[in-house]
Amino acid sequence: MAVNSSSPNLKLLIPREVLAAGVQSAAGWIDAQQTEAVEPLLIVAILKSSICFVADLIRQIKTPFHLDFIRCSSYGMKGVHKGELQIQGIENLDLKGRRVLLVDDIVDSGETLQRAKEALLKGGASSVETLVLLSKNSSLASFVVFEIPDQFVVGYGMDYKEELRGLLHLYALQE
Repeated sequence: MAVNSSSPNLKLLIPREVLAAGVQSAAGWIDAQQTEAVEPLLIVAILKSSICFVADLIRQIKTPFHLDFIRCSSYGMKGVHKGELQIQGIENLDLKGRRVLLVDDIVDSGETLQRAKEALLKGGASSVETLVLLSKNSSLASFVVFEIPDQFVVGYGMDYKEELRGLLHLYALQE
């Protein structure tokens, strides 16, 4: 059975209009941080779940930027935590002396964000700021768009077992 936005196990958490306002706020923060920059900012988005957020974000910022992607995963196709975090793609980035903005969908434990940031710095980035759409622990990111309770979230690029990414709003998945 396909699950959709009218399914009883989805509770609306953040409607798309509020998401859009949050993206605009994040874009304003980025532009304010980059006023003295000479070189374009390198935005590195963590795939797959940040795709909708970063797509909307880059249409809002005025700051010159380059865009690239990495993959970070510790979950399997069945939605079960595998344990060891895998980071792929940093080895393909030109980081030497670059200012990097690492963009992710959500901060839960913070391990993914912290390990990706460390890997970018180790790869030669001069600085790494972090921007997340959602946080259950805001102290771990440079800028957080929305604080949320400890719930599993789907929609706006975020999935459950590779489904529900295309929902326009953010929903809490109710067990």
